[in-house]
Amino acid sequence: MSNNTEKITKKNLLRFIQQVDKAFPIPLSDKVNLEDYTEKLLKNAVICAEFNNKQIIGVVAGYINDVSSLAYISLVAVLPQAREEGVASKLIKEFFEKCREKAYIAVHVYTHKTNHSAIRMYEKLGFEKYEIKNEPRPEDEHFIYDFSSKCAIH
Repeated sequence: MSNNTEKITKKNLLRFIQQVDKAFPIPLSDKVNLEDYTEKLLKNAVICAEFNNKQIIGVVAGYINDVSSLAYISLVAVLPQAREEGVASKLIKEFFEKCREKAYIAVHVYTHKTNHSAIRMYEKLGFEKYEIKNEPRPEDEHFIYDFSSKCAIH
């Protein structure tokens, strides 16, 4: 397995997103057009990807371009056959490093409250739950990773 973002193309990223679409409690395709989402990620997001040969097996994508110094992870996904191998955690840590390089102070991520494996992973990585007042989607759990309150990640 390798992490080589130069290998990311529209074709292989879209294929990956299509493969993981239904793995989410609410499929991505219920919320966004997958082709448009792929293009948006390629154009605007920082993408950390893990490959097995030429196939993407895991992605963490997010935005590190907000003037508030709060980065946002938009996508955390791993193919079913590569889960429970630490791929998502590794990619989140890589995303953290990219945030630190740009002097960001925190990272925000959310997931559906029924996505217990994601919640456990975020908490294990040091994210802390927080509530958004008047949250339009009360079924979501929000998490913040505050760099100022954390030690080095191992």
